[in-house]
Amino acid sequence: MSEHDQFQDYSMVLEWEPRDRIFVATVPELPGCSTHGMAYEDSVQHGEEAIESWINASRHWGLPIPKPRVGLDALPDFIEPDHLTYVPPGEPIEYDHYSLDIIWQPDDMIYVVTVRELRGCRTHGSTHKEAVIQGRDVIESWISAFRSDRRIPRPKYYDLEPAETAAVRRPA
Repeated sequence: MSEHDQFQDYSMVLEWEPRDRIFVATVPELPGCSTHGMAYEDSVQHGEEAIESWINASRHWGLPIPKPRVGLDALPDFIEPDHLTYVPPGEPIEYDHYSLDIIWQPDDMIYVVTVRELRGCRTHGSTHKEAVIQGRDVIESWISAFRSDRRIPRPKYYDLEPAETAAVRRPA
């Protein structure tokens, strides 16, 4: 396995941030490792670069490097329906604003993509980029299949300010 391949084993979470109209890419295994892009594909490319930079900086400073979380046990759970808001019937849906969790599955040599807001919505690809393309396609297919007989959850957006911090800053 080449060193570049090792960087690719890390997972990524892509979430839409509406204020700045960007996708935030976070690497859960590497504290503080996040970046962004204007589209899913941009954020994945920048995420791969951020992983490499994070690992190289940690090596330079002699810091420990966490192992990638891989395998079926690492797959994220779907968001419970009572924690979601729903698109009213007839309102347009922004397909490109759903979250994508991308996890490496070494046994199958694929990246599994989970769309946490859409229960049962998973796909895969052979690279981070291909996984994102497949993820976009599966979102459209899922929504098209269920639009007429099921409530469609809204995308869950990236929270720039965690609830604990926001609560401290709000006036009483």
